[in-house]
Amino acid sequence: MRAHRSIVNRIMFMIILTGLVIGAVIITAGSRMIYRATENGIHTEVSMAARSFGNTYLAKYDGVLTYDGAVCRAGDVVIDENEFSLLTSDIGCSEDVDFTLFYGDTRVLTSVRNTDGSLAVGTKAAAEVCEAVLESGRVYDSHRVLVNDRYYLGCYLPIRAGENVVGMIFAGRPLDSAEANAAAAAWRFIGLALGTLIVSLAACMVGTRRIVTDLVNIRDYLGRLADGDFNVDVPAKTLKRKDEIGQISASAVKVRQNLRDMVERDPLTSLYNRRGCRSLIDGLSKKGIGYTVVMGDIDFFKKINDTYGHAAGDYILKEISALLRGCTKDNNGFASRWGGEEFLLILPRTELKKAQDIISALLDRIRASEFVSDGTQIPVTMTFGIAENGGKEDFEAAVSRADELLYKGKTSGRNRIVSEDTVAV
Repeated sequence: MRAHRSIVNRIMFMIILTGLVIGAVIITAGSRMIYRATENGIHTEVSMAARSFGNTYLAKYDGVLTYDGAVCRAGDVVIDENEFSLLTSDIGCSEDVDFTLFYGDTRVLTSVRNTDGSLAVGTKAAAEVCEAVLESGRVYDSHRVLVNDRYYLGCYLPIRAGENVVGMIFAGRPLDSAEANAAAAAWRFIGLALGTLIVSLAACMVGTRRIVTDLVNIRDYLGRLADGDFNVDVPAKTLKRKDEIGQISASAVKVRQNLRDMVERDPLTSLYNRRGCRSLIDGLSKKGIGYTVVMGDIDFFKKINDTYGHAAGDYILKEISALLRGCTKDNNGFASRWGGEEFLLILPRTELKKAQDIISALLDRIRASEFVSDGTQIPVTMTFGIAENGGKEDFEAAVSRADELLYKGKTSGRNRIVSEDTVAV
């Protein structure tokens, strides 16, 4: 379990670290983009507001702008605070956009206020504004201009009298207001980004834990295989995965089968060996299933080896094994090579009488079969001993009784079946 936590923690650390780095980059870049977009949007707004103010001024007044220190006129029309408010009230823009009408570099009418709340009438424009607008006659856009001790995003338009510039029109928003708007938008973005990051990390954690759980399942499965437990299975959810983990699980299952065959099956006959047979018997015993034990031995097998050679002997062993396998398979049992030419057959849920009938039919098939090696027909018979185990008797005791019955059959003439209550030839 410690390895499980270790893998999860390492993967989580990498995911979180990567997520934090990506999140930091996205948040930093996104915040800057939001600030710039907000600033550009405000700059577009004040530029349009300034031009709307200028167009309204030119449409309404055709006289030259003058100012005598107390009264501002456009031709013969006096422009006072009320008139100024009317000029700017119909311009569609944010409430915190300020407007100013300059005569020369002096604010004569304005919505810009001093720190004490009074209108900043009579204050001067910044030097860079005067140079650009009054001296050069250009439109001046600024992302950071000092307006009466407060920085603004603003736009200045020249007011001309013939070839000369006699005044300016200004529209702008305080930079601290713009920064507050940008900060609010940035925080909303940061909140959304962090929420998305947290959800993504949570999803990654869940997915990672599932992956690690499946890997641990495979690890535990292989560990039990290494301990010789071939009855273990990979969890179905792990095995059904459609990715590489599922493929690893399927390969592990194949490894189990191959190992099981190597450990529990006889390499020559492919029948179960003693270990494999004991494993299956243990399974029956745990379930309380009764069975009949059949011990079989090929008659005069040493003579077959001596007369026809060991290759012929191996051939006979494989052919006999095929017949034994078919017989037990047809009756839901299994066969094992118990040693040399001796075989053990297990017939689950089979009473002694029925077992005698099954083995009698098997012996008839063996007697009727033709075993030919290198063109030479080899006569083969077998002797069987049969003992019933109701499920409560020790396996070794049942095998010992079947083995004693086999010995009786071999000493009484071979080629026969000997059970606890009957002798069949």
